[in-house]
Amino acid sequence: MNEIVLERQVFQQAKLSVAVRGNGDPMNINGDGLVLTTPIGSTAYNRTLGGPLLPLGSSLMALTGKAIGRPAVWSPVVLSDHAILDVEVIAAAHRPVQIATTSETVLNISRARLFRSPDRTVTLLVDREAQGRLCTPFGRQC
Repeated sequence: MNEIVLERQVFQQAKLSVAVRGNGDPMNINGDGLVLTTPIGSTAYNRTLGGPLLPLGSSLMALTGKAIGRPAVWSPVVLSDHAILDVEVIAAAHRPVQIATTSETVLNISRARLFRSPDRTVTLLVDREAQGRLCTPFGRQC
């Protein structure tokens, strides 16, 4: 997956408690949500939110906030792809949160554990003839 998005379902900010397993106390975050991306995912939605561009092939993930109100100073976090994030939704009944990937959305979550699974891989198919060519709009020659 390129990214996992945790986001509010209503007009009120989501209240999340986020902890990186084994790295101290959880951080409370109020905002529209969070995006956890792989290096490939870091080039799209993550970048529009001001997140870092991760080197392709790196063993990193980026955690980027969506309209974070608290803490007042928030910056994206770069994590090892071995990190495990535990997220708890505070007041989930009044401030519902959904988790979405490119293939599915789960509504009304109360907690989530996010991590990279080393036993699930994806094969990318590349057209070597088209690689490196950019076509201009309106049917002009490539």
